[in-house]
Amino acid sequence: MGAIAAWMYKALAGIQMDESVPAFKKITIKPAFIKELQFAEGYHESVYGTIRSAWKRTGNKVQLDITIPKGCIASVVIPGQPAQQVAGGRHSFSFSE
Repeated sequence: MGAIAAWMYKALAGIQMDESVPAFKKITIKPAFIKELQFAEGYHESVYGTIRSAWKRTGNKVQLDITIPKGCIASVVIPGQPAQQVAGGRHSFSFSE
C-alpha cells in the first residue's frame, strides 16, 4: 500500500522534493491533471510541516489549492504556464484546460 500512496501524492497531487535542497525545504508542486479524474488530493508530512495539494475540475476549469509549510518555498508547475514561486502559506490557482 505504501507504493500506491507515494504515487498518489507524488504524481496525482504532484508533491515532489527539490533534489537540490534536502528534506522538503524546497518543494515542487506539479500535479498530473488526468482527464479521466475530476479531483485529486494528497499530503506529505515533512519535518517542516504538512504539504498539501488538491485539485478539482469543473467543466474545463481546474482549481488547484496548495499549502506550503512556513519557512519553505515551492515551485508550482501548471501546464502551459511558467513555474511560479510561492512562500509558505495557502495558495490557490485556477486555469482553463
